Amino acid sequence: MTIKNFFISAVVVLGAGVTTGPGLAQVLSEDKVLVLTCLERMDAEENPTSWGQCLNQIFAPCAAEQVGAEPHLQCLEEQRMSWRSVSEDLLEEVFGAITQEGSAELATLLGPWTGYVVQKCETVAKERAATSAEAGRLGCEITEIVGLSGEYVACLEGRSAAPYCVLAQE
Repeated sequence: MTIKNFFISAVVVLGAGVTTGPGLAQVLSEDKVLVLTCLERMDAEENPTSWGQCLNQIFAPCAAEQVGAEPHLQCLEEQRMSWRSVSEDLLEEVFGAITQEGSAELATLLGPWTGYVVQKCETVAKERAATSAEAGRLGCEITEIVGLSGEYVACLEGRSAAPYCVLAQE
């Protein structure tokens, strides 16, 4: 599976809706579930959400701060770390739930994904330099981590189309 197909698979799952089971409820707080549900509803036939609505939910905790000011950047950093923690916890669950072959494939995909995010977010930072390069970079990283978290949830719930996501037989 190419990295491009991995991202396409991640986007395809954003249409079914997050239904947290007991394990996911421990990882996902209500605000995180709302964000992931918003993303998944973007392609819904009835009452679809928009990217703008989802961005508002993702960045709501930092919305009161002036963009690029130190409190804003600190808030974005806290959000990035919060989503990174969620993503890492979900990844651990995914690795525990999928086959060994799937785990190897996912591990192989994550290396290039990290490089892709760094490159993409550096570009975004340059594009946002007039407002705040750092806010642009952090915002980009947050949205990428959120998207990856959505893919992990979809895999754990059996909704992922990604080839790595073959749940192991218990």
